[in-house]
Amino acid sequence: MKKQHKDINRKQQQPLVSLSLIVTGNLNSSSWQALSESIQKLKPEYTDIFEIITEKPDSAQAAAWENESTRQLSGKDNLTYIDAASSSLEYIQTATREAKSEYVAYLDASLMERSFNINDLLALCQKEFIPDTLLDLHFQNEELLRKKEIPMRSIFALSSAAAKYMAEAIPDNAQDFRYSLNFLFNRLDIPSKSLVIHQNSPFDESKVYTVFGKPGYFASRRLKMKNSLNWFFTVPVRELKNKPEWRYLAAYGNSINRLIFVSLAIALFIAMPLLSLNTSISGDEDKHVFQAKSVYNYFATGGKDKSYMKDIWGPFYAYPISFDVAMHILTQVFKIDHIYEFRHVFNSWMGWLAILFAGLLAMRIASWRAGIVAMLFLFLTPSFLGHSYNNPKDIPFAFGYIFSLYYIFQMVKEFPRFRNRTIILMALSIGIALNVRSGGLLLIAYLGFFVGLAYLFSMKIKQMFSAEGIRLAKKTLLILLGIIVSGYILGIMFWPYALEHPIRGPLDALSIMTNFTVSLRQIFEGKFIWSDHVPWYYSLKYILITVPLVVFLGLFFFFMLLPRLASKGNRLWMFMIFFTFAFPVFWVIYQKSNVYGGWRHLLFAYTMLVVASAVGTEAFLRLFSKKSLRLVAAVPFVALSVSPALHIIRNHPDEYIYYNELIGGVDKAYGNYETDYYYHSVRQACLWLKDKINSDPQLKNRKIIIASNFTPAVSYYFRDMKDSVKIIYVRYYDRGEYDWDFAILANSYVNPYQLRKNLWPPKNTIHEVKVDDVPICAVVERKNKEDFYGYQELDKKQYPLAIPTLQQAVQFDPRNEAALLDLAKAYMDVGQSDTALMYIDQCLKVYPDYDKALNLMGIAYM
Repeated sequence: MKKQHKDINRKQQQPLVSLSLIVTGNLNSSSWQALSESIQKLKPEYTDIFEIITEKPDSAQAAAWENESTRQLSGKDNLTYIDAASSSLEYIQTATREAKSEYVAYLDASLMERSFNINDLLALCQKEFIPDTLLDLHFQNEELLRKKEIPMRSIFALSSAAAKYMAEAIPDNAQDFRYSLNFLFNRLDIPSKSLVIHQNSPFDESKVYTVFGKPGYFASRRLKMKNSLNWFFTVPVRELKNKPEWRYLAAYGNSINRLIFVSLAIALFIAMPLLSLNTSISGDEDKHVFQAKSVYNYFATGGKDKSYMKDIWGPFYAYPISFDVAMHILTQVFKIDHIYEFRHVFNSWMGWLAILFAGLLAMRIASWRAGIVAMLFLFLTPSFLGHSYNNPKDIPFAFGYIFSLYYIFQMVKEFPRFRNRTIILMALSIGIALNVRSGGLLLIAYLGFFVGLAYLFSMKIKQMFSAEGIRLAKKTLLILLGIIVSGYILGIMFWPYALEHPIRGPLDALSIMTNFTVSLRQIFEGKFIWSDHVPWYYSLKYILITVPLVVFLGLFFFFMLLPRLASKGNRLWMFMIFFTFAFPVFWVIYQKSNVYGGWRHLLFAYTMLVVASAVGTEAFLRLFSKKSLRLVAAVPFVALSVSPALHIIRNHPDEYIYYNELIGGVDKAYGNYETDYYYHSVRQACLWLKDKINSDPQLKNRKIIIASNFTPAVSYYFRDMKDSVKIIYVRYYDRGEYDWDFAILANSYVNPYQLRKNLWPPKNTIHEVKVDDVPICAVVERKNKEDFYGYQELDKKQYPLAIPTLQQAVQFDPRNEAALLDLAKAYMDVGQSDTALMYIDQCLKVYPDYDKALNLMGIAYM
């Protein structure tokens, strides 16, 4: 008994929480009477901590309203009348500004039919009110109506500081106060708590849903758009003039960063498609266009046309190319002639979506400023930006990857109560990723793994085996199973191989993708290597030397400040960030995957590396409380961003060829690492040659043969000149074997020694496409065809004719490997091995590793 008295005394010593009740709605006489009777029930101990704010009743309603309790509140200055306002919103804003208590509650009394015990509301204040939490209050017989999605029904309350901020942040012309408030709560991720007032409702329940219910679909879309524009543009501009004091805003940074984030996203949405318009066809793109047509024919014929299974360029049937199929349908429906430019616009929007969701995820984890940093870092990564224009595999998959991870993070945050919207979008995101690459299966594993960790982190071992723990596990497993099955079905709906083999197909495709069967020759560390025998550190090194140093600086601070980041209850999130960019790289190394073209196959994982870098950058900047110190701390990041930014400006549309300061830039990497492996430069060369042909009457009036080592692009850009131009394919080192007038030659597959020693481009190059100071594509005019004539004579075994002809070719161009090799062959065939060896030696000085020349040398010595 003594202990109970001590507890009561201790409670009495604590100050009571004060509450301002703002009455809203159009009250009639019966409503005023019900509200008056409720106030009459107020206990004396609450009169000092309770304030009521309302419009002043007219003379007819005053009699129903006024009583001893209202007069007592008025005497204590705890009854405030607000003059009639032009709108309900203006009234609410004025009333909220006038509120003097710690908490503010809003009561729409227009539906009140009878009184309620207001003391229960004030008692609830003392027990349950939590700062920066929305308290959704309802009466005990209203629970059934909650299924009808009524936001903030009956009474809702929040701290006075939050209420004052919210009231000012609502759009000036808002027509639905509750909907607008609910929008703001969601934007700020304010937690909500549902509390029951243990009384029967005083409202006319038959009208509650009509008044408080969720607007219809189109009305809610309009309201959301209006509130979004207000939140992202109007509020930040307003807050530049009047700084808000509510400390909760520190959770995501100040509103000006929100404005910058959205403005940057809009700017990139416009800029990236414009930048993509002058980009060439990429190395794989024509194959995707062809395969998309075959997949479309499969569906158009009801599965009878199986041409998608033809193994022309490798196992393309294993690629779920839904993006390309969608592009094929759109180009056919709208009769698009410029199909590749059209594709590039949409491809760039896939890149933009990847940038946007990387920014949104960084914002969710850290702040709006971190989101801005993530978007800028991805945009200023030349490799990522360049591939965004015309890479129909890696960029759409990068979007699917970061899109899925955004909602996996959201599910972990919401655990154990997942919102329906999150569940639906989680399934959709898996479907999108799986529609582009079979690697989307990885996201299914991620989902189960990370939600499982969230379950383990949320309770102790004993709780897991309790009835409640088992029930929660079963419920979570059912939700995950529903998401996985739905996402899987969405992912294979437009993938013929998977439709015909629902289980085996995607697994086969994943195995094929991990260990691609085609081996490609490429330059790495100054020599040719084959893609199925790359060093284990191949991808790591390419990332190290091609990612802007500013990204690595942010990543350094991510790891350095990881204990600080993880100490704020974010341990699981920090692990998720690290795992989702590190695991794919580890798996590629562990599996000894067939990789080529730099690290483009890992662009999807790079999105999370950038998120980690942005979070690290934000954590570093937060170490400095003063704005001036933060500006100084940001200087290294700005300085290191200059180099990639200038590279993009100077070298567009070939900016994907980028090497950072660790390797000495593109000039130092030239001949040691790949440059234009994706043939981005061919379009520029084509357009230059077209202008030359059209402006020269002697060229314009005759049939011209153009040779190239990438004919899909040349054929496309000369498609309007089919009558006067013939396109043929040649390998660079076989160029002497064909008849041509001009050649458009990218430096792909050119020997690294020749690149380093300036032995490429060949003689009679009339135009070069350069990145920084090195040539990546050449337009060659053929002024001497003796190498071609000599090859023809050699092919016909007319050696007496072939030798002098080829000698003329070699005399004209001593660096012509094809002519030198053919001349050596001719001397071999007439039995003059010593002379043949002389020309082989000359050939090897131009191309030391030329396998054909070395083979011929061995035969000559034999």
